[in-house]
Amino acid sequence: MLDSLKKVREPAAWAVMVIIVGFMALNAARLVFVLTRGEVPVFAAFADIANDSTNLTLVAALVALVVTTRMRREGWAFIASAVAIVAAVVLIFGSLFPDVMPAIDPANSLTVTNASSTDYTLTVMTWVAVILTPVVLAYQAWTYWVFRKRLTVEHIPAHIGLPLTKV
Repeated sequence: MLDSLKKVREPAAWAVMVIIVGFMALNAARLVFVLTRGEVPVFAAFADIANDSTNLTLVAALVALVVTTRMRREGWAFIASAVAIVAAVVLIFGSLFPDVMPAIDPANSLTVTNASSTDYTLTVMTWVAVILTPVVLAYQAWTYWVFRKRLTVEHIPAHIGLPLTKV
């Protein structure tokens, strides 16, 4: 049975990839058609197609996760789970856009425009990030270099000090 699964696995994977690429091409053609007619706002057209594509990506990643886990391919299963998580996050926040925190009354919703900072704040934050990100990366590299060797029993010194007694 495993031999027949191995024979089917690669063509099935290619078929799934062809279906996904075909679906993406169909969505791109649909987007061009919708935008050239000019009846729908640009973002609404993108949001509709992006939700369809993200749903397909999420389902494909979850199926790939189950299949690769059953095949004991941990690396591919990790990649499939990462893609599924990213697709779920994009789907959730993409469907909320432009609201960051929707409210019952639309006047009270926090939108992307309302939540953005001023130009001066963004400039200061950029310069702080430009200066401190290399410092943090250098510190992480240094700690990795210091602690790169595996600790074994031979590295632990013999007990020195007061004897251990039970109370």
